[in-house]
Amino acid sequence: MKQVTIVVPEGDVNLSSITGTFQILTRANQYWQKLGNASIIDVRLAGFVKEIQLEDGFFSVHPVNVNEIKNRPADHTRHIL
Repeated sequence: MKQVTIVVPEGDVNLSSITGTFQILTRANQYWQKLGNASIIDVRLAGFVKEIQLEDGFFSVHPVNVNEIKNRPADHTRHIL
């Protein structure tokens, strides 16, 4: 399984850039599974802070700490967006 990490930067962030990318990748994986295949990607959000508030605090993103992302063996290549 491939690990795809979407890095969420600090500061002004476009919410649709994060959610759009996340949704496209997870929906593609769900479609792949619907065809009878095993999951091929693990999508996660990572950042350097515990919470990022967007749109004047109306939305918030809670990424995992980017330093907690562990390296995996070569056959489980990490992809970072």
